[in-house]
Amino acid sequence: LAGRGIWGATAGPWSAGTTTQFLLLTAQAAGNAAGSAVHVKGGLGALTSALADATKRFGGSVRTGAPVERFTVKDGRVNGVVLAGGEEVEAGAVVSALDPQKTLLSLLDPTLLDPDDARRLRNYRAKGMASKVNLALSGLPRFAGLAEGDTAALRGRIHVGATIDDLERAYDDGKYGRISKRPWLDVTIPTLGDPALAPSGQHVLSAIVQYAPHAPKMGHDAARAEMLANTLAVLEQHAPGIGKLIIKAHTALW
Repeated sequence: LAGRGIWGATAGPWSAGTTTQFLLLTAQAAGNAAGSAVHVKGGLGALTSALADATKRFGGSVRTGAPVERFTVKDGRVNGVVLAGGEEVEAGAVVSALDPQKTLLSLLDPTLLDPDDARRLRNYRAKGMASKVNLALSGLPRFAGLAEGDTAALRGRIHVGATIDDLERAYDDGKYGRISKRPWLDVTIPTLGDPALAPSGQHVLSAIVQYAPHAPKMGHDAARAEMLANTLAVLEQHAPGIGKLIIKAHTALW
């Protein structure tokens, strides 16, 4: 339960304010103790393709490789964007998927903001401490405590973090710029619901890993290697032999 309160946050289970996140995520949990697990058939690439197709059917267009340099403003309203290279695109509305700081302090002229709003934005903290490890596996891992062939319990989310103190100790490492020695893991195996994501008999395992500091003291390359090693060490305790199943590993760290 405590894992819901710290999911993706720069906070440990004893940190103030985590009750709010706990309540929000619990409301979305759909009766699953570890939280709901929904996967897009075909992977996330299928979702973006479907969105692009829908946009085109309704007369829109999709452009990639066209970074936005700044917003244009007329009569106090954003009325378009300027792309890299100088091309201007007018629009009745502009929607940004970037964080508030980049959207309002980088793409918009900050002098157009109320001074108090600009000050609050500059002090807005948005440095999460969750990262991700993806594993391509030659077979389905065996988790301790489950009978052989029992896949029902693995189709949702797998919480790896035994006690509240374990989660807090993991946070202690992260808040001092270190990769957690025993990270908390939120694991899914999407191929159990969508076998087409991997060759026959093989599987994909995805783990949200906490904690991975935004600016690790050891540098990003060393931090990636340590996060992968620590993640695999924790997984090995709960799914003995998983290391022998790994075909390829990918670590996403900022």
